[in-house]
Amino acid sequence: MDGFLSLQLDQTYLRWFDDHMLRSCLICLVILGILGCGDSEEITADSDKNISAMVEAESIQVDNQMNEENSALSENLDSHIVKFAGIEMIWVNSGEFLMGSSFDSPVRIMDEKPHQVKITKGFYLGKYEITQRQYALVMEDNIVELKPRPSRFSGPSLPVEQVSWKDVQEFCARLTYLERRDQRLRKGWAYCLPSEAEWEYACRAGSTSLYSWGDEIFLKNAAYRESAGRTKLIGQFPANRWGFFDMHGNVREWVDDWYGD
Repeated sequence: MDGFLSLQLDQTYLRWFDDHMLRSCLICLVILGILGCGDSEEITADSDKNISAMVEAESIQVDNQMNEENSALSENLDSHIVKFAGIEMIWVNSGEFLMGSSFDSPVRIMDEKPHQVKITKGFYLGKYEITQRQYALVMEDNIVELKPRPSRFSGPSLPVEQVSWKDVQEFCARLTYLERRDQRLRKGWAYCLPSEAEWEYACRAGSTSLYSWGDEIFLKNAAYRESAGRTKLIGQFPANRWGFFDMHGNVREWVDDWYGD
């Protein structure tokens, strides 16, 4: 499985893929994002008014600082670059969509019933799948001895497609550490996987059809089982309306949540 990177406040994503078959946008994907995980402190009551005043002043200062950072972030929400690995990300606004597969779909899975879902917070999502080069840059010196190039089909611009869900967790944690170390990640943010709903929301890109471009698939749209036989270079097929590539085909993808009702 291979992955996309996504960045969020209070939510995070990574997208990873398998090399066997095409699934519709209803299938899980692993996308890397950023999660708000700021520390909190508990202060006990104190009768000293000076201490209370100091605590209040410090709280106001922290709130002002966070407001300034969020304001600065909102000025450039269109894109984000993870500089350590050169990963491009696109901002996805919050919103609502109809998740699942229509009852008359010819490839419908029975438990994918259509239902309304609200995405309450915007997030960044990787423009492309995570490549073998990007994965190796992050995992080359990891302390858990995971392979930095875990792929059946070798190529620096091919997607990673031989990683487990736990491997992805390590990738997210390590990328978060590296970006924090180099002071390129805002306090309270972290990289992790997206939920299935968030991935499908970005994959559909406002569409209601079977695929993001329509109800039929052709060789010009994606690399899938009947046409590919192996993974393809990222970005070889047209992007969806929100600018994301390879949301259909190439490899299957991890998400953060479990498979459930």
